[in-house]
Amino acid sequence: DFFGYDVARLDGIFPLDEPFNQQAIDVNRSLELLVEEARRRGIKYLFAPVDPRDLSQLRALGDQQFTLLETRIHYHFNVQIVHYVRLPDHAPDVWTRFREATEEDIPSLAQVARDSVNPYDRFHGDPFFNREDVDRLMTRWVEESVRKNFADLTVVPDVDQPKAFITYRFHKDKWDRWGMNLVQPVLSAVDPEYLGWFTVVGPLLNQHLREQGAQYAFGKTQITLGLDATVHFGKGE
Repeated sequence: DFFGYDVARLDGIFPLDEPFNQQAIDVNRSLELLVEEARRRGIKYLFAPVDPRDLSQLRALGDQQFTLLETRIHYHFNVQIVHYVRLPDHAPDVWTRFREATEEDIPSLAQVARDSVNPYDRFHGDPFFNREDVDRLMTRWVEESVRKNFADLTVVPDVDQPKAFITYRFHKDKWDRWGMNLVQPVLSAVDPEYLGWFTVVGPLLNQHLREQGAQYAFGKTQITLGLDATVHFGKGE
């Protein structure tokens, strides 16, 4: 509805008969039939998140002319651990404070979300989407996050017209079933003027999440963004 055409997602292809080894089967015909069915139903955009170990599906997607959009990395960290960071010399005192975003913050936050382009996310990295639609999507995500439809908490620097934000989903309704209290950072953006704010305010945000009952935070980003080496090699999980 948002983009004005039908979209579908391929969640996976799973063998129902032995051998169940995903790598040992050819799923090309299955995928070909799915594409035909999607086309028959008027689907204009079909995408698929794929585990990089699923070689048979990766091969079939390539054979069916699918294009790689982004390489994701999933991460988690313990918010119960207290981290101390040395404040950058240029960091203003206000960077050590944060507050929850309000409706009045939406214009400046939406501007940051539109301007701080991540060239590796699947919307900015796909030429199928025009920039106007992607900007409109970033704006909507900010609006719905602040209004708590897309996120439970949107945090900003404690200033007027903030130019940085990060959003969280708490997932408290799932904590009992999971047996673990997980929160999820979902969306973030920062203006060049505020580069470094995330690092400075991070320990305070972790403390706030601990006060909400959280044990771990988890999320995903693009491995192409050049993250800290500890994340690449497992120390940061």
